[in-house]
Amino acid sequence: MKKLTLIVLTLSLGLAHTSFSGIIKSKEANNPNAVEVTIHSDVDIYGVQFDLDYDNNYLALTEGQITSLVNSADVYSKIIEPGKARVIMFSMQGDKIMNSTDDISSVININFDTTEGLSNSNVSISNLILAGANGVSVDCERDATFDVNFMPEVTSLEKNYPNPFNPSTTIPFNITQAGNVTLSVYDMSGSLVKTLTSDYKEAGSYKVIWNGLNNDGQQVASGQYILKMSAPNYSNTLQMTFIK
Repeated sequence: MKKLTLIVLTLSLGLAHTSFSGIIKSKEANNPNAVEVTIHSDVDIYGVQFDLDYDNNYLALTEGQITSLVNSADVYSKIIEPGKARVIMFSMQGDKIMNSTDDISSVININFDTTEGLSNSNVSISNLILAGANGVSVDCERDATFDVNFMPEVTSLEKNYPNPFNPSTTIPFNITQAGNVTLSVYDMSGSLVKTLTSDYKEAGSYKVIWNGLNNDGQQVASGQYILKMSAPNYSNTLQMTFIK
């Protein structure tokens, strides 16, 4: 599993509703697993509460992966059961979460863990409650389902973590074009140490783990190593440090 700019949702709104929530892909570069919860309202918003429903066959989530995008407001969340979380957001100082003049404002980031190669999935917001000034309830569309695109927008080799590492490190990577993908580890002299993966992959987000062993199953010496990734129309390297 892996630990989601364009709006990727369609809302069916009744004319009586002036406020609603949405989900867009994260504006954070090269993070296809994160989404941002957005709020639209024609009045100032001071509090938000909703239930988040997602397909736990393909998506996983912890409370620490639901965070505030508003400096003055905090998010409090609870995983009720696999596939459902309850989220509450407000400011202890009584500050606004969003200003009515902002039109649409991103307020919460949700960083899913996803099944490797997942392209899209449904994420729903239900039982939405928006609070205006003095806690007055704001009329809003309470339930909506979104088809979220989890595909990466660029092919990339991400930084491994941890680094330096012992005994193992995780290497995330994204590919936008299906084809043969190779990740190999070399020592500083350029000699091949370990082939981590070399096979055909569909477009999507992936990660591999290097446990500090070479192709013969022997532990490598402490020091710096070069990881090279080759994919369709893409090649890149990064430096990793193994310590005993």
